[in-house]
Amino acid sequence: MEEKNGDNGKRRESERLATQQNKIYSRRPLSNRTSDNYQINNNHNRRSATVSIIDDNSQYQPVSRRSERIQSPMNSLPLSQYNSNPSLIEQQEQTHLHHSQQQQQPLPQKTSNDEETSTYSFRHVTKKLQHAKSHGELYQPIAPLPMPPMTKINNDENEIKYPQKHSSESPQSSISPRIRAATTTVVPILSRPTVNLRDETINSSSSNKIPLWKRFKKMIVPSKRSKENSSSKVPTLQFNELSTNETNRTVPDGVVNTSNNLLQNPIKLNELRTWFISKTFPEQRIRDEYEKLPTEPLHPRTFALRPENKSKNRFNAIEPYDHSRVVLKSLPNDPTTDYINASYIDGDRMNKLYIAAQAPTDTTLYDFIRMIWQLRIQSIVMVTRLFEDGKHKCIQYWPDEGEKRINDFKIRIDSEEKYADYTIRKLIIYNQLEPSDMLIVKQYHFLSWPDHGCLSLSTPLLDFRQRFRTDYKPWNPTLVHCSAGVGRSGTFIALDALLEKAKHQDTIDILEFTHRMRQNRVYMIQTVDQYVFLYRTLIEGILTMDITLSLQEYLTTRKLYMDIKSQYKLLEQLQSTVEFSYQGAVEPANLNKNRVETILAPDNSRPYLMTQVDKTTDYINAVFVNSYRQTPNYIVTQYPLPHTCIDFWRLVYDHNVSIIMLLESISRDSKTIYYWPTNVGQLICYGPFEIVLVSQKEDEQLIERVLELKFTNKSALTTDRTRSIRQFQIKDYSHLLLVVKRFLKEMRTFTGQNVILQCLNGATWSGYFAALCNSIDKMQTEQIIDPFKIVRLIRSTRPQFIDQDQYENLYSSMRDYAQQYLSTTATALARRSTENPFYTDTSEEYQSATTNRMVQRL
Repeated sequence: MEEKNGDNGKRRESERLATQQNKIYSRRPLSNRTSDNYQINNNHNRRSATVSIIDDNSQYQPVSRRSERIQSPMNSLPLSQYNSNPSLIEQQEQTHLHHSQQQQQPLPQKTSNDEETSTYSFRHVTKKLQHAKSHGELYQPIAPLPMPPMTKINNDENEIKYPQKHSSESPQSSISPRIRAATTTVVPILSRPTVNLRDETINSSSSNKIPLWKRFKKMIVPSKRSKENSSSKVPTLQFNELSTNETNRTVPDGVVNTSNNLLQNPIKLNELRTWFISKTFPEQRIRDEYEKLPTEPLHPRTFALRPENKSKNRFNAIEPYDHSRVVLKSLPNDPTTDYINASYIDGDRMNKLYIAAQAPTDTTLYDFIRMIWQLRIQSIVMVTRLFEDGKHKCIQYWPDEGEKRINDFKIRIDSEEKYADYTIRKLIIYNQLEPSDMLIVKQYHFLSWPDHGCLSLSTPLLDFRQRFRTDYKPWNPTLVHCSAGVGRSGTFIALDALLEKAKHQDTIDILEFTHRMRQNRVYMIQTVDQYVFLYRTLIEGILTMDITLSLQEYLTTRKLYMDIKSQYKLLEQLQSTVEFSYQGAVEPANLNKNRVETILAPDNSRPYLMTQVDKTTDYINAVFVNSYRQTPNYIVTQYPLPHTCIDFWRLVYDHNVSIIMLLESISRDSKTIYYWPTNVGQLICYGPFEIVLVSQKEDEQLIERVLELKFTNKSALTTDRTRSIRQFQIKDYSHLLLVVKRFLKEMRTFTGQNVILQCLNGATWSGYFAALCNSIDKMQTEQIIDPFKIVRLIRSTRPQFIDQDQYENLYSSMRDYAQQYLSTTATALARRSTENPFYTDTSEEYQSATTNRMVQRL
């Protein structure tokens, strides 16, 4: 039809179409009738349609709309007459109102000419619209709109028919209330031209007498004249931007509602980095910011204040809000058992991502387990000890071994892994009421956080949070609890959520997130010191975010996200923020006990000697260093001077040392003597201590001696007077990795308390050996390469540990150890990286580029 008539035929046919019944043709995908891009706004007698046209791969059918046609003179006159004579409009409106009260006449049958004309007009308009869409002259709709109800598609007539129910009611009266509400909902539209059937205009008040399809052509497709004149701009469609009622909009689960008036102070990550580098941490400004947070309850706490629930609150001032409390399923015949002191806390982008709860008591233990079972909680973060400062902070809800029964529940401990600062337990919960079901829960128990206080170093908490995120399961809420469920719990939740946000955005807002937490639970982040600590920990966490590397990735690519020199520079910068006190080391009586004047024992990390001996003090040049696991602890000390040998044996005796690792070959001189007997059976004495060499053997790597230590002071009140000590002395550093392997194997079955690591100055080799053992142990357990945190931790006790060359050697030693002694999979990966040049990067451009990229991102 389109090819036969040409342009003149098109105009005549479209003009004849405009004078007939009010029909509008729209494009609509047949494959998805519910994804509607079509909306009808019925405003009394005025009929208007909002049409949007999208580009879809589905087939489109012409829509012949015969809705609510009433026999009236208005429908029998050309639209041009109504545009030129407004009085006719008022007359037809009155007539339309009169006819709406009568029974409607049957709709006339559609003639073949009508269908042929409508099909032609639709095809022509849609063709022009497709052309405009392909040239970027139409906007894409953001969201679909609801369609009025419709009957099935008649494939023969190639059209969609609307229900032709004739009544005296308005056209939408036949629509169900739910659909009617949907079709009349005001939705913002940025891509839907408003077509008014009354005046035949498109968002325009002009009375142009141009047919509808021509007006589309004029507004969307440039004419030949406009094509010739390049300076003329193509007219664009004007869109009806409708507004939504935000006050009545509900926020679905999984989306955070940020419409509340929250305190805000967004900070760019670059600014945090500047604070760190320039050493201008604005602590006073942060403290002032904390004072802006609300301290009084913000919402009702009706359920928490009921008489039957008051005894379930550990503290009187900390009760959950009604709107955010965790609601338990009531027990049979007892509707008052739905209460527990726990609140949902929103994450950065998800609702109810965490649950902040008080620690269970004797009266709430059953409710605590009910909550875990009901919400199918799989991760518990516990940031308190069972006892602190002589006070009971939490009742133990897991067994030390075997099983523990709590009413209908049986809790079995499946595994327990103890590390230096935390413990990970795997618990299995059974419910007698549901015998076919069980729940596996992982508990992450952080042990180094004092109540109402802060850690002196952020690294242990960041390491703990990284381990928690390794096994994180986002399907169910994470239960976080301390004693009250607000201070340490709130700080950990904010740290976890904001570090996740920092991975994807360059701005974080600590004040806004804290205020939002307090909208759901009172006193979250309870003290100003915890708030300042949160800032410091976030800065360190953001700076070190990209340093950790998986073992597999490191073995296959040998690439680091931050090169080693930049890592060590960052270590030095972080080290400058740690303050040390050496009052005990610089006392006159102790100055001559230090082998090297610049390597001293800080007061907060040195072991104190307790055995009383004449003319001695409690000082020895030694420091505690955490191992990767909870036991043993390392005591790193210098090789004793001739006049400090008695202090060395006091250290061994007072701190229950059972293994001594001597990491250097010793040559006798005026400052160096053997503090042990050199012959088997020989006895030497240092004050009240007698030492006997029981046995000695050696191989290519080590010399092993068994010593017997005896305390001979009978006046001392002690029963453990004789102890067996094993001393290992390394012979050759070429076998260092093999020595580390043997040492770690020994530590797996170690039942003692402390191990002494000893070198001449108490720093060089002892610090490197401790760092290497911890890094390899962590690599084997977690399958990650992360010597940065290990070195950061051990340098917090003695800043002279690990120079830059040793730090670089740590990486190469870990790679060599993985290739030689780890599983066959790791060995295969390592072999592939050495044999295939694709996996090796001999240039230094990659490391510098990745480092610069990370620094620029911060």
